[in-house]
Amino acid sequence: MYKLHKYLSIFSFLFFFLLCITGLILLFRAEIQGSHTMGAAPMNINTLWDGADQGAAQFTQKYPTKEILNISPAMGSHLLRYRIIDKNNTHEPRARMGMGGDYIIYNPHNQQLMQPQSGKVTVTPLRTVMHTLHELHTRLALDRLGLYLIGIISLICGLAVASGAFLYGPFSKTAKLRKTMLQNQRVTPATANNTRTNTDSTIIASDNANAHSFKESLRSRFANLHRELMMLTVIFGFILSISGTGIAAFFILNDNYNKNVAYNAKVELSAQKSDILTPSGAIARVHAKYPGQLLISMDYPSRFNEQHYAFYLGRENDEDPALFLGQPVYANLSKDGQQDHFYSQPIPWYFTGLTTLINLHIHNHNTIALKIVWGLWMVVLSLASLFGAFLTFQRWGKWASWLKAQSVPSNTDKASVATTTINTQSNIWIRPIAWSVLTIIGMWVPLTAMPYHNEIALIAMILPLLDMIYILIKK
Repeated sequence: MYKLHKYLSIFSFLFFFLLCITGLILLFRAEIQGSHTMGAAPMNINTLWDGADQGAAQFTQKYPTKEILNISPAMGSHLLRYRIIDKNNTHEPRARMGMGGDYIIYNPHNQQLMQPQSGKVTVTPLRTVMHTLHELHTRLALDRLGLYLIGIISLICGLAVASGAFLYGPFSKTAKLRKTMLQNQRVTPATANNTRTNTDSTIIASDNANAHSFKESLRSRFANLHRELMMLTVIFGFILSISGTGIAAFFILNDNYNKNVAYNAKVELSAQKSDILTPSGAIARVHAKYPGQLLISMDYPSRFNEQHYAFYLGRENDEDPALFLGQPVYANLSKDGQQDHFYSQPIPWYFTGLTTLINLHIHNHNTIALKIVWGLWMVVLSLASLFGAFLTFQRWGKWASWLKAQSVPSNTDKASVATTTINTQSNIWIRPIAWSVLTIIGMWVPLTAMPYHNEIALIAMILPLLDMIYILIKK
């Protein structure tokens, strides 16, 4: 198990540390860029769609030379976003759902249509840096290939973390053995006086041991810090690593799923084209066909999509349905409703598990207090990996040769170590188990509808950190 942990850690350390540092910064991305919407009232998507007809009518009247390609609720606000294009434009915009392209915003509450805007993001040094960090964190800045690599690397990181947990018990016992040996090898004042009358070779051997004692003590401290900090963060690091693999797998599989549905819909609906209805009329048709679903976005029939509607449906009461990007439903709708034709494919069953991993990685720390505590956990996890790298890559040749030169522990040493091991063996796992349980609570509870879930999660995540501070101060 030690060799497995060692080689997995050697391979994954740089990637693991990169993911920790970039993840720590991206944790506060919204606050850094000043684009966070924390404290905003919850958005009711169904209510927003009620104003889609008025927004479309105002747009058609005010901008007769333009047409609507898509209508989507602007996530995090109470606005509708209309993606638009000039009627004589034959170049397909690089956009999906409500993202990208030129757009115009409509406010259903005051029934005001704002000025058209370009979907091009204003480039600033800060935005460039944050975008680069995001690309490194999510795909190593290697586009689709990076998704595959980040999925594999995250899995290896998770295995490295998990394998380290199995070494906690044996290494804790070894640390106690080393500590007892060093304590028994210390020279007392009385022994020192007697030593002066001994041979020169004995004095040299004693001085040699003392000269190396500082190095051995330093190595032991680093080993202890790595062992305890890694055990503190083992569940935290394992969940982040495995969920990182799940996120990569989700986006790869979701992209394939959407392409497959779009291709088959093109074949199925090629015999006819759709009429253009009012937004409310089209929405009523898709809700009648797929009751209980949440409409996330709606593409109008256009020359860019073979003149078909494309609806993107999510689950009712989904906190962030846009993350899934919706179940695509393609349709040809007739004005009289007699020749409506829909095409879609069921959502793959494994998407539910993958979206749960996404939520464990992203959507369980939405308050600033939880973000700060998560940041502390990321720092501790980074330090634990650094201590491990120091122990692995440092040249211990001289120290190892000194340890081998030491005398074999006496029967008294062995008896002392055995007594210590027996007394502590049953207690060695109490703290790690408690840390792990609290970590699971802190990462899972925010995803539930439990009252005060964020407060409970905050307390659960803080307690292990406080306990570790107590241990470090005590030792």
